[in-house]
This record gives sequence, C-alpha cells and structure tokens, in this order.
Amino acid sequence: MSFFSLSSSSGLLAGGLLLLATACGPTTSFDHIAINYQPSPNVTTQLTRVTSEAVSYSDTDVKTLNEAGAVYIGELDLEGVRGGLASGGAGPANLSGRASLEAATRGATHYMLLGGNVERGPSGHTVVVVTERSAFATNPQQQEVTARYAMLRIEPDHWATLPAPLRPQI
Repeated sequence: MSFFSLSSSSGLLAGGLLLLATACGPTTSFDHIAINYQPSPNVTTQLTRVTSEAVSYSDTDVKTLNEAGAVYIGELDLEGVRGGLASGGAGPANLSGRASLEAATRGATHYMLLGGNVERGPSGHTVVVVTERSAFATNPQQQEVTARYAMLRIEPDHWATLPAPLRPQI
C-alpha cells in the first residue's frame, strides 16, 4: 500500500503528489507541543533543576509527599497536535513523558495530571491511498490533546524519606 498527500494550500504543482513517510504501525508522536507554565504566587525566584525527570504521583501519594516537605510550585499546560493517517487515540497521558521533562526544567521533582481533553477535526489535507487494486481519498483527522499538570518540589535532602517509586533520580 502506498500513501500520498495532496494539499491545495501547499503551493505544489497542481495535481502533484507528495509522498508521506509512514511507519508500519500508527504513529504516537505529536507534530507540535506547546507549553505554558503558571508558577505559584509563592514562587518568587526561579527554581534550580534538581532532577533530570520529575516523578509522576497520584492523589494517594499526596500525604506522603507533604510529609516529605512538598511545596506546590505551579501548573504546567501542554497542548500536543498530531495529524495524518494516525489511527488509535492519543490522550493526555501521551504527554506525560514531556510533562516530566518540562516540570523538572522548572525545578519540580513531582507532577500529577489534573485533567485533559482530546479534540479531533479535519487536518486540511486530502490523502490519496493507492493499493494494487484501488485508490481512494480521505481527509485525515488532526488531534489536539491538552493536559494540565500540578507540580511539586521536594528538596533533595528529604528524598531519602520517600518510598522508592516516589524518589527522584539525579
């Protein structure tokens, strides 16, 4: 099976076909991720990075983190956009790896998904699928995934009090 994309807004020669590189399975990566950080009013200086990746936590971990001295440092909004022939769903959990890195960059040691949303709509491109026996056109869907994360910070000298799954790595 071969996949081609025809875009009227791309300025390509009329009727020209653009070959799309495709993988054997559906893609799970985002074409673009926008990041917005809202620091807590209590954060008055830029925090230094103390870990390479922040650790994900859940509601059941809050008491343990608070006992270790966790401080709320703000929220992180991520918006991922992907398009093309990707099948299957992408959701807020698919942004978790990027959220971990972004939270750590802002000085957080822990992050938790507060909520998210998935919107689907036309991508603005027509894709022509050609097989040995047929050809058909389709308008692939674009997915916009948003997620909001709470971020906490625990100073490194308190990490030893945390259970192993919640202990950040340097």
